[in-house]
Amino acid sequence: MNSSERMNINLEKGRSALLVGPAKLMVIKGALSIFGATLRGATSFAAIAGRQYPIVALEDSEFVISLGIGSRFERFDRDPIPSDWRAAAELISRLSGTIVVLGDVDAGKSGFTLYAANALISKGRRVAIVDTDVGQSDIGPPGTIGMSILDKQYPSYPDVPLTDAYFIGDKSPVGHLLPMVVGARAVADKALALGADVVIVNTTGLVHGGVAAALKYNKIENLRPALIVALQRESEIEHLLKPHEGYFTIARLKTPSHVAKRGREERAEFRSLRMGHYLMSSKVVTLDLRSVTLLNTSIGYGERDAALESAIAAVAGCAPSSATKDGKSVTVTFDILLHPAAFSRTLEMLKASFDQARVICTPKLRGLLVGLLNFKREFLCVGVLDEMRISDGKLKIRVPISDPSKVKYVSMGYLILDEYGNEVASIRPGEI
Repeated sequence: MNSSERMNINLEKGRSALLVGPAKLMVIKGALSIFGATLRGATSFAAIAGRQYPIVALEDSEFVISLGIGSRFERFDRDPIPSDWRAAAELISRLSGTIVVLGDVDAGKSGFTLYAANALISKGRRVAIVDTDVGQSDIGPPGTIGMSILDKQYPSYPDVPLTDAYFIGDKSPVGHLLPMVVGARAVADKALALGADVVIVNTTGLVHGGVAAALKYNKIENLRPALIVALQRESEIEHLLKPHEGYFTIARLKTPSHVAKRGREERAEFRSLRMGHYLMSSKVVTLDLRSVTLLNTSIGYGERDAALESAIAAVAGCAPSSATKDGKSVTVTFDILLHPAAFSRTLEMLKASFDQARVICTPKLRGLLVGLLNFKREFLCVGVLDEMRISDGKLKIRVPISDPSKVKYVSMGYLILDEYGNEVASIRPGEI
């Protein structure tokens, strides 16, 4: 279909179709089921670019679709919701506690999670979704584990409200296995504490290799799920299921044949669009480094050493904004960009006396993804670092919140973003 095409569709009761975004659908009359959510006359929803939406007519229905670039609509001669998905949702409706959904990239995890949640809501259950896919987050901003307690059925993720989140700060769990496991458990526990009967945990598509095996095993061990739902095209995640066979209940589902695979560029574009949309209404706020605590960094920790700062100034050719020692570790910050030769001389000097030495030029951190927490360490939002000046004790962050006085903790992430939310660089764990 061409971009910006507007289609008026009639679909008879019991007939099915598939919509691929970006598109907008508005029901004129009748009733449709989309991922198990019922839409009736004069209701609409937005289909995300590249995502697929199964449509089933519950009544003779008429609706209008506005198609975007790359979108399409096609009628289906079969039920787009597989029978094993319906059976698994029925099984979950009889359970309580945590459900873990596993699968490779583009296995249908997000679709099944939303369908199962809508099916449970139709039975009067109180459901929460925990989205641990930090790179392709459907709930919450990229770089976070998002959680939502659903107050009604939703045909698509953009309208699903964010109840809570746990900041990871990167697009991949690699290098962050402990925060991923801790964060998943923290937000799942929060959902249960807020009254959810069932918490469905959607996981990342990282399923191959030792890192994936360690992450999935420990996440499952920590969550202690009532059911593991495994989505597979063939048997590609059986190695992840074997340790739990006979111990946890496992439901194996087939990935629907119509679920398409997305490329790396599409995934990066999805993250950029999500971040750009999230920061659309942001503004730059100034925080006092004496009033907030930095997390996930060595900056602001240790004891200042005036003699060391003088020695560094002689080697670097300019005074550092701070030099702090913590045992055999040292962190030196500059509020300017050092010449590469000066940077190397400074680092070599420090390595001669300390087991671990960090030299941080704060202008290089401009655009860093950060997470903001309140005094109770509850998630407020993510932001983008605009400027850090240690000598002035000031931190400027572009954030979508109106009251910066609530901020007590700023957790440093790993992605460097431009003003539009595009990823331009990254830093390694432990680098700052």
